[in-house]
Amino acid sequence: MNPALVLRDELMYLKLNQGWSPVMVLQNGHPLQIGMLGGGVERYFSDVPPALEEARGYRSLRTVGFALWLTGLGLLVADLGWELVTLAQKDQSVLTTNLVPWGAILVGGAVLGGVGGAIFSSAPTRLARAVNIRNATILNRFLSPDQQVDLNLFALRGGAGVGLRMTF
Repeated sequence: MNPALVLRDELMYLKLNQGWSPVMVLQNGHPLQIGMLGGGVERYFSDVPPALEEARGYRSLRTVGFALWLTGLGLLVADLGWELVTLAQKDQSVLTTNLVPWGAILVGGAVLGGVGGAIFSSAPTRLARAVNIRNATILNRFLSPDQQVDLNLFALRGGAGVGLRMTF
């Protein structure tokens, strides 16, 4: 078995992408089928338990972040819609008496949407860590014990900045 061919076929790589998924994971030159919210990510990392945990973290952050962002957006739309209806009725008493609760909904929706967006966009760091841990584990199969890659390096520092660059 030629280690270079095995590594070429098994190692994963990250590629910057546009749109809802800022990174794309490639294996053997082909993109992996990972949903916008991280659906299906576990199947690609199930052979390496530490990488699987990072992949699950990725999916969780994407799902929770998107739900918070969508809820915040819904609150903003509801608040703006209520204000437009009230202004159209030209009933200033309704607008002034209910200003505080609706203003709180507006601010709450903006904060919730901002927090959700931040959580959603931070998730690719966990995916990059999962890829790095999986690649290091595969690489360690071919190295002698004194040349092993330290998985703690990827768990502590993580992210796209810590990657394995290999040429074949």
